[in-house]
This record gives sequence, C-alpha cells and structure tokens, in this order.
Amino acid sequence: MTDALAVLGIIAAFAVAFPTMWWLVLNLIAKAGGWARLAVSFSTDMPPAGQHFAWRSGTLGWLGNYRNALQVWVSPQGLWLRPLAIFRPGHATLMIPWTAIKQVSTRQFVFSIESVIDMRLADGGSVSISLYGKDIAEALARAAPSTVVRG
Repeated sequence: MTDALAVLGIIAAFAVAFPTMWWLVLNLIAKAGGWARLAVSFSTDMPPAGQHFAWRSGTLGWLGNYRNALQVWVSPQGLWLRPLAIFRPGHATLMIPWTAIKQVSTRQFVFSIESVIDMRLADGGSVSISLYGKDIAEALARAAPSTVVRG
C-alpha cells in the first residue's frame, strides 16, 4: 500500500511541478528573448486578420527561437504574431502596424528565405524579428506599403 501512495504522490507532484516550470520557462523566454518588450508597444486583444500562416518559425533576440511555434498573419494593416496555444504563457498576441516597421529585408538560404523585419518601439528603441518561409516573404512584399524600406 505504501508503494501505491508513493506513486500517487509522485504523480501529484509532477502534475503541479511540470505546468509551473513550463509557465516559468515560457515567461523567461518571453522576457529574455524580447517578446515582452514588443508586447509593451504592440500587444492587442483584436482578433488577427489577413493571410494566415500556421506552424511557422521565427527568431527574436538571443533566446527567442520559435521553431514551428508561431502563427503569423500579414494584412494591409500590419503583421500579427502569436505563438501556438501551448507556447502562449508570457506571450501576448502582437499586432505590429506598418507604420512601426522600418524595413523588411530578405535573405536566401539553401532551403528557405528569411524575412528580417526591423521595427521602431514606443520607447524609441528598435527590434528585429526574423520569419522564415518563401510564402511569408511574398506576403510581406505584397502587403507592405511603399513607406516600408525593402532590402
């Protein structure tokens, strides 16, 4: 009987510890990677609109590597970014208007195209995020107004 109680105790401890650690790690990634800083300027409760790209990869800062974990929407209003639900703790939905985007440049890799999006923040700073995929690069090129520098 004591073995059964020990197993139940381990299961109960795991059921509490794992979600707590998951939440802490995702919040740390959001802060250290730069998502939290972007959220100060661009978080939104508006539902995303535009051409949708699911299961996409992106990088932000030195710790924000979102491999196949992003949803991206590109529209005439701007760019929406949101992690998949399981990766969302600490990550607000972002709506980055084209007026905040200084430049969109692309680089060709062997198997993919990287779109580097440089933006201005409300605090006067700037941040770059990279998104990967030919279809995202094409959607950004179509939707970006002429005020956005293309490189």
